[in-house]
Amino acid sequence: MKKRTICAVITAAMIAVSSMSALSYADDTVTAESESVFKLTRGVWAAHGEDDKIVDYYILDSETSGHTEKPDNGLGLPFEIEQNGDGTAVIHFGGVDTSIPAVIKGVDTGICDVTLIASDEISVTYRLELLADEDPDTFAAGTSEKYFNEGVYAAYISTGDTTGYDKLDDYFVFTSSTEGYTSSPITGIGLTFNIEQNGTTAKLHFADSSDNSDMSIIPLENNDYLVSITYADSDSITYHFIRLDGVEPDGFDGASAYYGLFESVDDGIQLYNANGEFNYLLGSPAADDIGLEINYAMPLLEGFDIDFVFMTADKNYKTFNLSYNGEIDNDTVFVNLKDLLSKAGVDGSNVVSFTVKNKDSGTICKLGFVGQRNNSVKLNIALESSVESAQDEPNPATGSDDIFAAGLLAAFAGLTAIVSRKRK
Repeated sequence: MKKRTICAVITAAMIAVSSMSALSYADDTVTAESESVFKLTRGVWAAHGEDDKIVDYYILDSETSGHTEKPDNGLGLPFEIEQNGDGTAVIHFGGVDTSIPAVIKGVDTGICDVTLIASDEISVTYRLELLADEDPDTFAAGTSEKYFNEGVYAAYISTGDTTGYDKLDDYFVFTSSTEGYTSSPITGIGLTFNIEQNGTTAKLHFADSSDNSDMSIIPLENNDYLVSITYADSDSITYHFIRLDGVEPDGFDGASAYYGLFESVDDGIQLYNANGEFNYLLGSPAADDIGLEINYAMPLLEGFDIDFVFMTADKNYKTFNLSYNGEIDNDTVFVNLKDLLSKAGVDGSNVVSFTVKNKDSGTICKLGFVGQRNNSVKLNIALESSVESAQDEPNPATGSDDIFAAGLLAAFAGLTAIVSRKRK
């Protein structure tokens, strides 16, 4: 994604009134001493501009960070503020590269004048008033709905058909309604962003506040959305956003979250739309190191016995059995994905669904595609295991009508599924 580098900018609120001269007030009776020690504290501050009209709200979570919200639509940007305690400060809107010097002069208890100075020396002064009855944790300005609040959304490349899903492209992690980051599957690599939400439209700012990407939002059922993003380099992509219920945004990493592609079903653990996932995984630069990692709740004292059941696009089934009869002290088994598909005799792009059936060993508590893990037992399925040759089956037990059901198995240290991924 191409991102442009810019010089420091003024926030949207400042731009609207940047041509104004500094405002003066007849009731400025504050002493020089109180001017020098005034600090903005945690709370909701109404920023008054010309004619005493509220032009913005500054919501401070602490003396060092917060976000703005427009009074008419709730749009805003996150910021960090360095208050020097001598009447001066530096505000960073959207990132450390957008640094705007500020002068803070106390007027009365809970009231101050803040002058923001842009790089071209244009300045604007607001009178900030602390709204003592407003809680910064719950305050919301404007009436426009914000669809994306704190949460993690799996972004699937979509053809526009709301009943179908293609490959998982990225995770969008919203740490609040105004900011977040992306995190890719397998690698976890991504970009931070700020977002201005205004109902079914929004502005994404990757890197800084002038890097604008337009977003259109179509709400679907169950907190899912069809989202089109026109990036700053004019590339447009349509995603299907699926909220991962129960997944916390704090510290979320797409690399470890790739476990979340399987659903627990009666016959085992199932991956729906496997061809898209296989194509993505096998096309990765680290494809040779990608495998299926199977974690058991307890050490495998008597080995394991697993059936891998593949359903192909022509509605045929191929079952591949992998068993190991020896003791495994470690509770984690790693099977190379390329080896698995080769031994099963299937092409990943021709697989519709993939079910893992654990037959008579310990309980699988965690299963997913990951990069090679050093702390797992890596099995060469051709040499270190007794393998039954893959065989076609016209209609095994896994071929029930609900084969296309889909969901999310999120695994946490010995726990079974506790979250869900919704499909329609």
